[in-house]
Amino acid sequence: MRLALLSDQHGNDVAFRAAVEDVEWLGVEEIVCLGDVVQGGTEPAQTLDRLAALGCETVLGTDPNHCGACGIVCAPGQSCQLGVCT
Repeated sequence: MRLALLSDQHGNDVAFRAAVEDVEWLGVEEIVCLGDVVQGGTEPAQTLDRLAALGCETVLGTDPNHCGACGIVCAPGQSCQLGVCT
């Protein structure tokens, strides 16, 4: 079975589209997304839509501004403290 691991799209749907096309061309049977999908790029909605269309398992990435416990994305330089960005 061929497995593709995709990560760090960072809201760059142009690059993400190219990666998905490569994965499809290779005949991959399963895709897992390792996170950091929308933070920082200019096309977060399009990137998220493309990921949703894949229907693949997705895990939380390593962006230090994203709280794994509550899901809040804090501004750069801030961190989540019990659901509040500080």
